[in-house]
Amino acid sequence: MATTNSRQRFITSVIVLIILVFCCQSAIADRRAWIETDKRVYDRGERIRVYFYNAPGYSRDWICIVGAHAPDTSAGYYQYMPNGAQRGVMSFRSPGPGRYEARAYYNYRAGQYYVTARYRFRVR
Repeated sequence: MATTNSRQRFITSVIVLIILVFCCQSAIADRRAWIETDKRVYDRGERIRVYFYNAPGYSRDWICIVGAHAPDTSAGYYQYMPNGAQRGVMSFRSPGPGRYEARAYYNYRAGQYYVTARYRFRVR
């Protein structure tokens, strides 16, 4: 009888653990980092507001604006995010007419250009 109760508790524990794993995975997936601008098309000289979400908040997190087809190692116009900020908005001066991309680099280390999030827009 004691063996049956122990076995039932073990099976119940495994089922609860499996349910928790699936629930936590979906919660983690919803925390992906992303950025976006306040508009898709800007006039030349207009301020560009870049909103960032779910950033880790490291002192080396930064956002830049570069040509849409620039390599990931291109820094373009960049600004560091406020230390500890996990969400917020940053303002950039618009470059000349063309297609651009806002890029987020989180926890940047010298020479390691891993784009965490990107968002395309146009200046006319």
